[in-house]
Amino acid sequence: MKKLESFLNSGLYIFIIFLITFVSWSFYHDTPPHLFNLYNMIGLFILIAINTLVLASFKNTLYSLPTIISFLFIINKATISFESVSAFGFPLFAFSVFLLGPLIHFIRFKPKMKKGIFFLGFGLIALSYLIPLIYTPFEIAAIPVSLMGTLFFGVYVFYSSTMKGNLNYLFKMMMFANILLTAEVIFYLYQGYLLFPELDFYHRIFQGWQRNLGWANINDMCFYIALTFPSYLYFIFKKPKTYLLWFIMILP
Repeated sequence: MKKLESFLNSGLYIFIIFLITFVSWSFYHDTPPHLFNLYNMIGLFILIAINTLVLASFKNTLYSLPTIISFLFIINKATISFESVSAFGFPLFAFSVFLLGPLIHFIRFKPKMKKGIFFLGFGLIALSYLIPLIYTPFEIAAIPVSLMGTLFFGVYVFYSSTMKGNLNYLFKMMMFANILLTAEVIFYLYQGYLLFPELDFYHRIFQGWQRNLGWANINDMCFYIALTFPSYLYFIFKKPKTYLLWFIMILP
């Protein structure tokens, strides 16, 4: 078990998680009769299985964070909306399976709940998401949106109660997340270049830049890339002669 924990604490583990995320996300074409791409769904369930195994095996939930971050960027369905109830099927089923991990962790390790510094802030956010249900007309499509605040609050309480912090590990995740996001942007630019051979080089690249990344959340890749970019500086200050970091930092 110590060898496994040592592996989970390594950059290789984080790299593998984000590699699975990128490969799965790259499948975006329709695979009828499924509403979502079949291979994209398989990749998501692989990450859910890894997340469940980690939460069931270790008291420190830090090692499940790479999969949690990956869930934000693995879905690739540009046309999904809350207007179709049928669109909820796969996400709701995946979320139900995902909940097994925290449930098993609570049963096995019985962690004590801690409020944490941002308990009140996340609690107010959750409340602000729920209040509109009181005075707005009832719509099934609005329920997932209204519950997002509660989900964020629950995730915060869970990890503040079960995780032992590791600053170096956090910046590793940020750096690999930045590489993942950069790779996804480059992939879409390349796809735009391939799909529009009749245009000149600039407009072929621009077609890829305009595409929806299909994450089913805020699709602003510039925001996420800028948010995770400081991770390079953290490691460069620690190891200034690691020239590979300097080179990779140029890509975003």
